[in-house]
Amino acid sequence: MRATTKAIHAASALLLSCALAAPASAVDVTLGTSNVGFSTPIGIDWYEPTSKLILSVNYPLGTPNNLDLIDPTTGTSAQFSTLAGLTNELKIATVRSSACQGGFNVGEVFTGNGIAGQVVRISADGGTIQNPWAQLPSTTDLLRGSFFQDRFCAAGGDLIVVTGNEQSDVATSDGNVYRVTSAAVNPTVTLVAHTGVHLEGVCNALLVGFATVAATHESSVSSKNFQ
Repeated sequence: MRATTKAIHAASALLLSCALAAPASAVDVTLGTSNVGFSTPIGIDWYEPTSKLILSVNYPLGTPNNLDLIDPTTGTSAQFSTLAGLTNELKIATVRSSACQGGFNVGEVFTGNGIAGQVVRISADGGTIQNPWAQLPSTTDLLRGSFFQDRFCAAGGDLIVVTGNEQSDVATSDGNVYRVTSAAVNPTVTLVAHTGVHLEGVCNALLVGFATVAATHESSVSSKNFQ
C-alpha cells in the first residue's frame, strides 16, 4: 500500500509539474536537427535573461571553462562566468520568473563543484561565483543528482537539491533531498528525506493539501512529501 501511494504521489507530481509549465492546449511538436555544436555537455537548463540554453560543458576536464550560453537557433556559444576546472559531472539549474522565486533572482545558476554536499551559486550576469555557497549536511554524496528552484510554490520557493554519486554505485549513495533558502550567506539547509539510492532529475509540485518532490533513481521514480 505504501509503495502504491508513493507511486501515485510521484506520478501526480510529475504530471502536475508538466501541466503547470505547459500551455493549456496541446500543440504538435516537430523535432529537427540541432544547430548546437555540443562540447561534451552534462547539464542543461534554460537561461531566461537572454532566452538561451545554458550547458555545463567540456567534461571531464572543465577547461577552458565549465559553462556556456548557447543560442538554440544559431548554435553560437559564449562562455558564461569564469567557472573553470571543475572535473566532475555538473548538473545545473536556473531561476525563472514566477510568483514563487523565494528571494532568488531570475537567471541565477546553481551547480555542484565535485566536493561532497557543496552547492555553487552564480549571479545572473555570471560575474559573481560563490564556491561553495551552501554545504549540505549528513551526506558524502557528490551533487550528481539535480537542482530545481521551486517555482511552483511547493516549498516556499526554496532550491531543491537531490544527491547521488553514480547510478551504478547505489550502495554508497545517500540519495538525500534538501531544501535550501535564498540567503546569500549561510542559507538554511533542511534535510527533507533520506532514500538510500542515487537520485536524479528532480522536480516538484503543489498537490492538494501537501507538497511533493519527485526524483528519479535508475529506471524508477521516488517521491517525498514536505508536510
